[in-house]
Amino acid sequence: MRRKKTKTIALIIYSSFIISILSMVAFASPAEGAWGYYNEYGYYYKNQSIIETSGSTNVMGNTRVGPETQTIPTGYVKAQCRIYYSSNGALYDQTLMIESNGALTPGNYWRVTLQKTNAPSKTTFYTKGCTQAYTPSGYVQYSTFASPDQSTT
Repeated sequence: MRRKKTKTIALIIYSSFIISILSMVAFASPAEGAWGYYNEYGYYYKNQSIIETSGSTNVMGNTRVGPETQTIPTGYVKAQCRIYYSSNGALYDQTLMIESNGALTPGNYWRVTLQKTNAPSKTTFYTKGCTQAYTPSGYVQYSTFASPDQSTT
C-alpha cells in the first residue's frame, strides 16, 4: 500500500512538472538594437529596443531607457514599445507612452514590454521604440535604433 501511494505522489509531481514546462513560452535569444545616447536638462540617458520571438505566433518587444551616469528622478522618463513588420516597415502594434514609476540609477532601466501571442507565423519583425525625457517646457522625444530582425516559425 505504501509503495502504491509513493508511486502515485511521484506521478502527480512528474505530471505537474511536465504540464508547467509545456505551458511556458520559451523565447529565442533577444536581438538587441544599438544603444542611443542623449541628454536633456542636465541628465544623460541611453535607450534601446529589443525583440524576441518564440514558435509560430509569439513575439515580444521591449523598449528600455535609463541613466548613463547619474540618478534620474521619478517622472523624468517615459517609454513606448513599437513592433514593426520587417517586410514593409508597417506598424504591427504598440504600447502607450508609459511614465517610469520610480527613480532610475545607472544600470537600472525603465522597460516597457509588448508581448503578442497571436502574431502571424513565418513573419519577420523588428522593434523601434521611443522614449521621452523631462524638461521644464515639456517632454522631448527620442527614437531608439531599430532592433535586428527576428522571425516567427
